Amino acid sequence: MTDKNIYPGVRLGACAEYLRGVPLFDVGTDHCLLPIYAVSRLGVPSAVASDVVDGPVATARKAVGAAGLEGVIKVVKADGLDGIALPVPCDVVIAGMGGELIKNILSRKPELKEEGVRLILQPMTKKAELRDYLTGNGFEIISETVCFDGKYYSIICASYTGVNTVLSSAEKEVGRASVQTDRAKYAEYRFLKAEELEKAVCGKKLGGIDTSADEKLIEELRRI
Repeated sequence: MTDKNIYPGVRLGACAEYLRGVPLFDVGTDHCLLPIYAVSRLGVPSAVASDVVDGPVATARKAVGAAGLEGVIKVVKADGLDGIALPVPCDVVIAGMGGELIKNILSRKPELKEEGVRLILQPMTKKAELRDYLTGNGFEIISETVCFDGKYYSIICASYTGVNTVLSSAEKEVGRASVQTDRAKYAEYRFLKAEELEKAVCGKKLGGIDTSADEKLIEELRRI
């Protein structure tokens, strides 16, 4: 494989920036792009790639075989992290799923509340719900990255400390400014989110729906 073929793309590449060179667990691996890149180029010693659907599992195994990495990347069929033993330290990536599904996967795995386990999460929807779950259940959001790949995506890096944190409505929606890796991209992402909400408010007002909470959130997004 060439480097071009190994690179997993902007979104997963942004997730890969948080890997530490420890065993990797990639949940919902699909084509196994991230584990292959991590092992081949980033010094990750081993990886477990899981998916709940037979098709992606077969595709991932084929990709691992083509890369000659059967000895270091194990592909398994699993629902989230169910039945998977996690060593410490390790990095757990869950990318490309809805925030509610990610939250459910995390809530079923108490072993994630171990020092040395890092979560790297890229929710497609329900980002506020996921951040609220993390900070309300003892996970500290260490860092966040906003990347653009046709649209903006948020990558959340977190680990368990046992200390709960209270986020504002805007921080739940777009993350805290203090942990962002690229403040310029974050500012643009926040601006676009406020514009999106403003359009939704116009529609709600036409339907006679109370928009006071939305307007308060927009004001907070503009003020961050």
